[in-house]
Amino acid sequence: MAKRIATCFANPNTHFPIEDINPSFAPRAIKPLPLKSHDLNSSESKGKKAEKPNGASILGFFSM
Repeated sequence: MAKRIATCFANPNTHFPIEDINPSFAPRAIKPLPLKSHDLNSSESKGKKAEKPNGASILGFFSM
């Protein structure tokens, strides 16, 4: 009974099966997210250095 309640097949108060109020509903398919690789060893990232913020750090904020 606990498994049926946990998977929403039974009402937790009455322990009767839950009836489907809209049996003709079918959820729409969700488009998968495009997988973008952020490979640090790719040819696009060669020769580029990481930009450092100009004094915008938490230590600079508290030193004033």
